[in-house]
Amino acid sequence: MYSVTFLCDELLKFVTEQGFKKSTLKRYKISLNVFVRFCNERGVINYTPKIGQEFANDLIPKNSDKVSSDRKYFRKKAVQHFDHYFEYGCFVFEHPKKKHFDSDSLGILDEEYKRYKEHVIEQYDNQNTIKFYLYDVYLFLGFLVSIGINNLTQVTVNIVFRYLENVKVNRQRATVCALKYYFKYIDREDLHNAISSVKPIRKKKLIPYLTKEESDKIWTVLKGNGISYKEKAIFLLGFTLGIRACDIVSLKLRDINWEKDTISFIQQKTGNAVNLPLSPVLGNALFNYITKERNHSYYDNIFLSIYPPFKPLRDHAACYHIVKKVINLAGIDMKDRFCGIHFLRHNAASNLINKDIPIETVAAILGHASPDSTNIYITVNEDKLRECTLSLNLLEDEDNG
Repeated sequence: MYSVTFLCDELLKFVTEQGFKKSTLKRYKISLNVFVRFCNERGVINYTPKIGQEFANDLIPKNSDKVSSDRKYFRKKAVQHFDHYFEYGCFVFEHPKKKHFDSDSLGILDEEYKRYKEHVIEQYDNQNTIKFYLYDVYLFLGFLVSIGINNLTQVTVNIVFRYLENVKVNRQRATVCALKYYFKYIDREDLHNAISSVKPIRKKKLIPYLTKEESDKIWTVLKGNGISYKEKAIFLLGFTLGIRACDIVSLKLRDINWEKDTISFIQQKTGNAVNLPLSPVLGNALFNYITKERNHSYYDNIFLSIYPPFKPLRDHAACYHIVKKVINLAGIDMKDRFCGIHFLRHNAASNLINKDIPIETVAAILGHASPDSTNIYITVNEDKLRECTLSLNLLEDEDNG
């Protein structure tokens, strides 16, 4: 539970750190002061989504019959932030989504781009993959237009290399990959062969991991009552099995086989079918969430929002904030390590490898299989994998007794 005054102080501090204009900060401050009075008048000390909704709906001032658009907007935003903190233990502002690459600024090459886009959409179902192959090609075609190229037959190897020289180092690998695919699509073998010889600099990164002490702190949090069954289940899916966030939010109730203690699903990124064992701790967390916390819904997804109409989680953000909440509760300083399900995947991989699980199997479980193996059905040696899903005996589920 979070007190109203605590949430108001934290939100004001947060929006201040975001660098908003003074006028915006002033409006937030006014709304928060009004909210404190609103709660005091009703004897409310701790925040709940219910009191937040009452405040958001209380729009007509006592001395007027008109609703101010500012009043409506800032109350709604404040309540959204409160609800997010109530569920995940932190505030977050949504980043604006990237614009679709549909601009007609490509001039005469616009039709060429549209045909390519249709081709990519036909070839792939995953939206992230589609964006990957569209984005860099869109930029490349824009470059061609800027230097007066209006026909792909005019493109030479020198022009391609000239373009690559201006691509940032951290974008070169993605750019080369996308352009190789595009040149093959337009049947320009000369350009494809030339760019295939390019070996972009790959910045080496230290794979982040948790120390044993940090892992112990996390297990302490997972044993406690500071997180919900849903948060526990989502965290464990990443922590013990290395499942991607996109796969976690897409899991269906039918994917769980309670008799065999397994969970099976199709990986969103690779299209591989995966069959993984449920440890007692993970199985219990899922069971407790489904039977005790999950609201009734006609959606078959395991994980739903906590608010009506109880829809499936929309994106990876929910998983990210759950991981961040557990990490914060454990008192772990992440320093330069990123925080999210991907971080848990690295730890799961390390634990699997340290338990002598074959590297090919680990790669397949984590969805690192090559495109040529997307039709392979991954069957894991369940007994072996059960041994290596971290030290689950450290965590005796309190609901077993």
